[in-house]
Amino acid sequence: MPPYLFSLRRQPLASPAILRIHLTPVFPTEGVASLDICRFARSTTILVRLATALVAVAFAPSAMAQVALTMSKSFNPSTVQVGGNSTTTMTVTITNPNAFSVSGINFSDTYPAGLVPDVVGAYTCSAGSAAFNSSGWAFGNVTLGAGASCSVPMMMHATMAGPITNTTSQVTGTGVPAGGPASDTLNASATPVRLQSFEVD
Repeated sequence: MPPYLFSLRRQPLASPAILRIHLTPVFPTEGVASLDICRFARSTTILVRLATALVAVAFAPSAMAQVALTMSKSFNPSTVQVGGNSTTTMTVTITNPNAFSVSGINFSDTYPAGLVPDVVGAYTCSAGSAAFNSSGWAFGNVTLGAGASCSVPMMMHATMAGPITNTTSQVTGTGVPAGGPASDTLNASATPVRLQSFEVD
């Protein structure tokens, strides 16, 4: 429920059987709102409890603005030489920009030709399932709190020269729009050939 303060006021020109709940936003980004309820009970305690229940239903998280999860991808360094001796760390980051927790988050990454995994990094996405293989990885049933982020790092190397673009899947979550995908390009240069010199007698 968004942070609202509410007060009970009887409208001067309204019926005495009608009580209006005035909702004052704690944060200026929220709109002022009001609800009318029937004053069927004389007890102030009962009215307050009824008002609280109505506010909770009217402004439940499902009625809040739902923003898509965001995702980003990066290579560090972004340029390497071909071969296992020159590695890069590819990192995918997922962020929940909503003011509420999101569960059931799923996302994956499939490696393109020329990009080979070496070591799985210390990922911070706490998943119900996480699978890694030579062709990619997938996370399922991740939960992120309000405004929280998590990341999946992977140490990798290139097996062919040229730009290698890697694009993730979209990221989905329960009750929010799909976000992504995220993409970045690793630039791989050919391993320089070392020429040896010989002395001729």
